[in-house]
Amino acid sequence: AIPTSGALSNRNLIINGAMQVAQRGTSGGATSAYVYTLDRWLANGNITSWAQTGSQKNVMQVVTQAGTGVAQRVESNGANLLSGNVYTLSFLVNPSVADVEIGITFRNGNSFISNVVPTTDVSSQVSAGSYSRVTHTFTLSASADITIASHNMQVYIGSSVVNTLNLSEVQLEVGDTATPFEHRSYGDELARCQRYYYNRPNSGYTDYSHPLTTDATTYRALTLALPQTMRVAPTVTYTLAGNVTPAPSAPNSSVDRVYFQWSGIAISNFVGINVFTADAEL
Repeated sequence: AIPTSGALSNRNLIINGAMQVAQRGTSGGATSAYVYTLDRWLANGNITSWAQTGSQKNVMQVVTQAGTGVAQRVESNGANLLSGNVYTLSFLVNPSVADVEIGITFRNGNSFISNVVPTTDVSSQVSAGSYSRVTHTFTLSASADITIASHNMQVYIGSSVVNTLNLSEVQLEVGDTATPFEHRSYGDELARCQRYYYNRPNSGYTDYSHPLTTDATTYRALTLALPQTMRVAPTVTYTLAGNVTPAPSAPNSSVDRVYFQWSGIAISNFVGINVFTADAEL
């Protein structure tokens, strides 16, 4: 039954289910397995292309190869994944071919641990060329080992044939009924995404380091705060800026900031960071 009490918000365990957040870009060509597309969504197998579409930028269009699609990893730690609980997955999909499949597994990173829902054909719920809402209810086995923080649930949506899937409003919730999709503001969804990945693009400004000493050849340091506390200390990539661009010491990151340090920079020179990304995906 549809709940009339309890939590009526924060029901959806999927992040960016409306496909609105696109920190890595809004489209891509051939994408290898486990490479990310729109925020929190990764290729499950090699896909031909993907793009954020729709008048509200709320649809992901995925051109699949046979047996591929996209997936999201739901963090077990804090995601209310409890053995014995009943869950319902629901989503809107408009396929070019009426062939859609789902699968739910436990994984440790890219490594398969166990099936929760083996790959399942849900084609009877869809029609080619129009949107349909697919639902699937399952019970998380009491034997599922979700006490290990690195074991996370992966939700896969794809096709057994070459197909073009237009996908939106993906929701995973506790209970045996698919409730109406939980719409969240863009700011709320972006903050949730930035727990796992943050991209500061080239926005026309640079953070410059400051001297740590007043010698003619000096140490420089720069601390950049992250907008959200990340899942773990992230892996950092960066682009240098300044009138000299020596590589810094390996960035020292924590869950809420990134620290860069340089040595041997003349006091008359300056160096800084322009673009950087911080990756703490599952």
